Amino acid sequence: MISSRKRIRRQTHIEPVRVVFFGTPDFVLPCLRVLVENPRYAVVGVFTQPDKPQGRGKALRSTPVKLSAEQHGIPVFQPEKLQDPRVAAILRKLSPDVAVTAAYGKIIPEGILSLPPSGFLNIHPSLLPVWRGPSPLQFALWHNTSPTGVTIMKMDVRMDTGPILSQSSHILLPQEDFFSLSRTLFELGARDLDRVLPQYLDQRVIPVPQDDAKATYSRLLTKEDGRVDFSEPATEIERKIRAFALWPGVFHVRQKDGLRLRLVQARAQGSQDSGVLSDVSDALVVPCARQTQLLIEKIQPAGGKVMSASEFIRGFGVDII
Repeated sequence: MISSRKRIRRQTHIEPVRVVFFGTPDFVLPCLRVLVENPRYAVVGVFTQPDKPQGRGKALRSTPVKLSAEQHGIPVFQPEKLQDPRVAAILRKLSPDVAVTAAYGKIIPEGILSLPPSGFLNIHPSLLPVWRGPSPLQFALWHNTSPTGVTIMKMDVRMDTGPILSQSSHILLPQEDFFSLSRTLFELGARDLDRVLPQYLDQRVIPVPQDDAKATYSRLLTKEDGRVDFSEPATEIERKIRAFALWPGVFHVRQKDGLRLRLVQARAQGSQDSGVLSDVSDALVVPCARQTQLLIEKIQPAGGKVMSASEFIRGFGVDII
């Protein structure tokens, strides 16, 4: 007689990887979504910038990342300074395996970087080592750096110098501005994060050191970066308008009355066009350096609304210089 034995299958429960996310603006939400929607990960905390007063009423407004985290029931932390000892205590309590940052807006101190066993990964919107620093998107548009792209790197104590896990390229489009490029690059970054984070955690990807000799550097922008007086080529002014769309904007102060004008949308026309203007019925034409012209399509007077060129001419005249 042959006895039968029932096989007992043991179900093994794999604990999810504990992740902390650092980020602030709306265009990094795809990166947070990748972590939230993957059952392999448990997002145990989100760090984002403090609420800030906005609008005419100066009401406090939460960051897009905070609002999204709260919708998913994720604890949110908004420290003024990461050097505060309470931040390290919070992270130790959260006990993350790895941290992911995307446009958080603050430098991560060395003492914080060392807390997760698998470190911090940063989604940086440039092809490192090109445009290290705080303003890579703006500098790529300003200097017409194409292709640009997104890098996922392991963070170290210096800014944007850590070894690279992945990169994806993007060819700049003619009318691309800060907002559209931000969305494009962080959507690419989210896609890459979804692919490379499991490989990194399973030690199936080898971080590649950056070549410091090829590094270029962005910097924090100032209000004066946005000032123009039309003594530079129209192509450079047009690139600034797209690069500085979030802040500081591009502005000119009209000489005859001191009226401050923000240039919102424009196109450039150069000497290569044989000096023949295209249809400019919808634009203010301003002569610039090197026989170029800036065709301003949308403009905003100080204290007023954004208006078309024709609306501006009716209210303020044709002269903006």
